[in-house]
Amino acid sequence: MSSSRPVNVPRFDTLPDVARKLRGVASDLGAERFALFFVDSAGGCRNPALCMDSEYPGVSGWGRKLAVTLEESLCARATASTRPFWWSEQPACRATETLSRCMWAERLDPPTQGDAVLAYPLSTEHGREGLIVFGGDGIAVSNVTLASAHARCLMLFSTVAALWSDAPSEMPQISRRELECLKLAANGHTSDEIASRLGLSVHTANQYLGSSASKLNANSRMHAVAKALRGGLID
Repeated sequence: MSSSRPVNVPRFDTLPDVARKLRGVASDLGAERFALFFVDSAGGCRNPALCMDSEYPGVSGWGRKLAVTLEESLCARATASTRPFWWSEQPACRATETLSRCMWAERLDPPTQGDAVLAYPLSTEHGREGLIVFGGDGIAVSNVTLASAHARCLMLFSTVAALWSDAPSEMPQISRRELECLKLAANGHTSDEIASRLGLSVHTANQYLGSSASKLNANSRMHAVAKALRGGLID
């Protein structure tokens, strides 16, 4: 008699899934926010490319500021070693206290004012390099949680790298209203229903749907929905 075994069905994450899981990692670390960067090399220089942060599908001011902070020297550090690094301006905060005791984490001089920062350098087997950064003076880690979070970040970074290779290289800036209309369209609502739910005229709802389709270079409403889903703009 043959015994039945459970079948392992692979689960394919989406960008919204990754953002949600990274918020969970941030919470476990006591961090207030996160940002995920690819490090791109062009002309011999290494530059950070912000992929997502805590405000996904939007982008926070902290994420944009951090992209400027991660100048070439820090990007070079991130691609030279997998050892986590951190900085903090506040000698008495929880982040400084706990990270100072983690021998595997390298302390750097703060490149800018702001919260404490913990950064995990990451790379995939296909050569994609980057880092996931967590911010907040309340970061609290041990050697065990530092390593555990690093492993989780590696898995999520690899997922983003795989998804990003299939997504547009740069998603357009789409307004909140346009996203709301696209999301309702994705759920099968007509223009009349979208207008009613959002308190808009049908003409205005169609304008939002048309402008989002134009920004996404889509040839129809449903094509725009498909592109927005694929790019992680809506879920």
